[in-house]
Amino acid sequence: MQGLVPADEEQIESEAKGFNGFWFGDYETAKEAVQSYQEPSPIEALVLSPLDEEKFEPDYLLIYANGGQMTLLMNGLQYFNYEVVESSFSGEGSCTDALPRCVATGKPSLCLPCLGERDFVQVNDDEMVLAMPADRLERTVKGLKALKETGLAYPIGHFEPGMDVAPLFEAWYPVQDK
Repeated sequence: MQGLVPADEEQIESEAKGFNGFWFGDYETAKEAVQSYQEPSPIEALVLSPLDEEKFEPDYLLIYANGGQMTLLMNGLQYFNYEVVESSFSGEGSCTDALPRCVATGKPSLCLPCLGERDFVQVNDDEMVLAMPADRLERTVKGLKALKETGLAYPIGHFEPGMDVAPLFEAWYPVQDK
């Protein structure tokens, strides 16, 4: 997986040559893109498994979800302990993005999957990916349950045209006495 081990100059040039004329209009732009990959953190091994198979205790999670699901997931993450979730788009090469950035920073990282991820991993057109340290999962689930108690859950509803939303806004954003 790109971004998890350091690339030498020969690897950078080789990938840039492959990207030139296909993903990027010239070699210099392609090389700039390849050089922008997240600086890798030292790791010993990478083991991947569906979370529900519980084969081992994970250090990091990769969660694929559509936009509405991802919004609620991140709201759940932030419910009891707010933190900004960084988002980036590296273009082609998203395998160098969410997980390596999460490993390097220790923080959740959201990104749009690249076409390679869509082709080889069969990520759907409406999906995004969130890399998250596994220690955030319990807090996220608790936050999602708390949000559900307030009426926020998936699927997310829409207001009907012409609907008076003032009562809802008053409930969601109460005016505080000064």
